[in-house]
Amino acid sequence: TKRKKEVYQLIEELEYKESIESAEVGQMEKIIQKYPNSSFRIAAEQEITKIHSIEFQAAKSSQSLDAMQVYLRKFPNTHLKKEVYLELEHLTYRQAAGQRDHTLLENFLQSYPSSLLIDSAQKLLKEFYLAAYSETRKINTLSAYHEYLLKYPNSHVREQAEGEIERIEYKRVIASENIDQLEKFIETYPNSDYIGEVASTLCPL
Repeated sequence: TKRKKEVYQLIEELEYKESIESAEVGQMEKIIQKYPNSSFRIAAEQEITKIHSIEFQAAKSSQSLDAMQVYLRKFPNTHLKKEVYLELEHLTYRQAAGQRDHTLLENFLQSYPSSLLIDSAQKLLKEFYLAAYSETRKINTLSAYHEYLLKYPNSHVREQAEGEIERIEYKRVIASENIDQLEKFIETYPNSDYIGEVASTLCPL
């Protein structure tokens, strides 16, 4: 029995050493699960921590969102999860800010509602919406305003765009003096500031 125990311990030692020498985290984790009470466990865990740290620094140095995501998929049990998520947050923001992409900025705000970068992201998004709205106002047509609302439904100047649509519609129905169009305007915009004038135009007709 003693000899048998010594053989098992030797096998355990060899498997631990092989896994550590392989520098394969997955293999070392399997050996730890297989021999959780081994005296070699600490050495294996230290090697895993070392590999996690080296790989994390490499991914971080690349300044790549993809590299950091690959790292997390490769090492889902890393002790550096907090650092990884923080780096992902910063990289996601930088990508959205660098591209001035409203969709990326909106996704960032939704994904990281507690981020310290929230104010900066919101400011950039508002600047983007305003710039797009400024271009829309230069065109100043119904289709342009409708297109703006379709592309940027979450814009903070949405109400202004809707107001411009109402204004253009008002001018159009007043000029038309068409009963159906005047009635449709009243039905569509019952709380409009233009209701009085539209109604008075409708009455004589």
